[in-house]
Amino acid sequence: MAQQGGARRRRARRDLPRRGDPRPGRHARRTAPQRGDLPRNLDIDLLQDIWAGTILYRRLMTGSPLDTGLAEHLVQLAIDSPPLLPQ
Repeated sequence: MAQQGGARRRRARRDLPRRGDPRPGRHARRTAPQRGDLPRNLDIDLLQDIWAGTILYRRLMTGSPLDTGLAEHLVQLAIDSPPLLPQ
């Protein structure tokens, strides 16, 4: 029984993002489509451009706050109408 728990913990650690990873979005890119949270043909680069553009525009141009409401809205956008790669 202890071996099963150890294997489960090792799998869980393997799936976590690594500290200092130069590509922090890599974890989400790899796991979200595998879990079925996002479509497999998601254009992750375009999604990241949309998020980065929104954040930079708010910060640099309007000075609008970056709050949890914005984060939730961006995540909901990705879930409801994600940008997809052409088929």
